[in-house]
Amino acid sequence: MTDATVVAVGLVPFGEHPTGEATWVVTRRAQGAHLAGAWELPGGKVEGGESPREALARELDEELGVTLESATPITFSWHAYADRTILLLFFEVTLSPESSAPTPRVASELRLLGRAELLDLEMPEANAPFKDWLATRRR
Repeated sequence: MTDATVVAVGLVPFGEHPTGEATWVVTRRAQGAHLAGAWELPGGKVEGGESPREALARELDEELGVTLESATPITFSWHAYADRTILLLFFEVTLSPESSAPTPRVASELRLLGRAELLDLEMPEANAPFKDWLATRRR
């Protein structure tokens, strides 16, 4: 069995869709990165000595300049790509009331999408369990 890289990612709410539902942050991976150009939830690798929640807070600050208040686990994905195996831990996030608005510091692009748009978004294969969770989530 191959060692997996543990990655914590967050469903980060920000703003409201014209339909009145919440919108969430998605980012596009920068050129030169693994899966360059792919859309994904923000987050990143859990480093040695960090909990997944600590890694998520650090990554959201580094990637978006936002401050995490809470993170609730929602699902996970174990996925083997040709060159690596990852364990993706998905969290539903609440930002601190004092948090800045999200801005793409690392990603090439940032979008705020409603539920239907997020379900239609082409994402890497490892995100399938998250999309299944989102499809069955109550509004």
